[in-house]
Amino acid sequence: MKLLSVISCFLICAFQCQSQSMNVYSTVDRIALSIPSSQANSTSDIASYITKHFTKENEKVRAAFTWVATNIRYDAAHLHWVVLNEDHEERVTWAM
Repeated sequence: MKLLSVISCFLICAFQCQSQSMNVYSTVDRIALSIPSSQANSTSDIASYITKHFTKENEKVRAAFTWVATNIRYDAAHLHWVVLNEDHEERVTWAM
């Protein structure tokens, strides 16, 4: 019975620690995902927004990761197309 109590306490503590560590970046993610599209027209706009809202380097990295992972998509159908003399500004399109 003592062993069962010890194991139960250990499992409860482990789950609490895990749930707390999973929520560390929830605020950062929420703010990163709320970047207005008017401030996401260039990488420098996104960087300015992130710098304005976060001070810690790990938060800035997480915010950039979250934004990129949510908003950048590959155009798999045209992955191997080669376009000579393309305008790189026109190549980037928003699929929001």
